[in-house]
Amino acid sequence: IPLPVVAYATGPTESLTLTLPDRSIVRLGPQTVLEYRAAREREVRLEGRAFFGVARDDGRPFVVRTPLGVARVRGTRFNLTATSRALDLVVVEGRVELSANAASLEVRAGQAGRVTPSAPPALRTVADLKGETRWIGRVLIFQETPLPRALREIEQHYARPISLVDTGPTPRTVTAVFSEQTFADVVTTVCRVVDVPCTVDAAHAVVGR
Repeated sequence: IPLPVVAYATGPTESLTLTLPDRSIVRLGPQTVLEYRAAREREVRLEGRAFFGVARDDGRPFVVRTPLGVARVRGTRFNLTATSRALDLVVVEGRVELSANAASLEVRAGQAGRVTPSAPPALRTVADLKGETRWIGRVLIFQETPLPRALREIEQHYARPISLVDTGPTPRTVTAVFSEQTFADVVTTVCRVVDVPCTVDAAHAVVGR
């Protein structure tokens, strides 16, 4: 028996942030359609634009199918724009395998891959990652993101300094979505998530002991 299709669609001026059953976080841009079948399946179909924060599962890759190609990942953050004319992938964190036209390549953080109907995937270096993802607006998406990297992105987002001091020997990661919260609220929440103390005021923050 075919499993029912779960579909999300946005209008010309709409955006939508959602969490999939595997805990992956997706931000859909305007005029975008995202579909998947089973509650436990890690495969979606995309037409339009989306930012993905994919939950790590080493035993099951997360697959994004588009009209022109396929992206496979195990846990990463990336931006994907998919139309019938071109497929554009920008990797913010981690690695993505991009396949199309009987060829594939690995796209790493800070790189972009592009597919057109008549050509195999091509690779380029991204000069401005923030510019490539500016369309998502005042939204921050972290998916098992190392704490120092998450704090750097919060610094850039709010243009306010954050000092990271001793957080202990255990590596700490952040999985969270923020939209329209204040600088103080975001930093305080991150500190709560990673279980470290912090001091925050309107101008700066100190994270750690």
